[in-house]
Formats: sequence, structure tokens, C-alpha cells
Amino acid sequence: MTVYLKSNQPCHVRLLYILANGQKTVLVDNLKINMESINKAMVINELLDIVFEWSSPFGAEMLMQLDAIDHLIS
Repeated sequence: MTVYLKSNQPCHVRLLYILANGQKTVLVDNLKINMESINKAMVINELLDIVFEWSSPFGAEMLMQLDAIDHLIS
């Protein structure tokens, strides 16, 4: 799976992945998007040097993106 991210202003991003069984996993926490990256599609896999792979349990899953202009609260 390839994850792309694009923002129209500088911000901090958190990506949460919710599995079919309800388990929540933080994929990216407080990724800073700076002025140079505005309005450019970024491949999260390449930025963080990670590979997302499908695995069981299979079913309805969600990828949530949370953004904030300041740092995200843990």
C-alpha cells in the first residue's frame, strides 16, 4: 500500500490506522510539513522508509489523518 500526503499549509500530521478488529496503530506521529512541501504530493512510504503490507484480520479498515498547525498533543 502506498500512502500519499498533500497539504496546502505548513502543519504537523498524524496518521492512525484502524484495523478490522478495532485495534488502532499510529503509523506516523507529528510529521512536520514545511513551506517547501506545501501543495506537493509526498509519498509517506519514501519519507519514512517504511512498507505497508496487508495482513489479517481482513475486513473494513480505516486510515485517519489528523492535522494541526502547531504540534499535535500526544
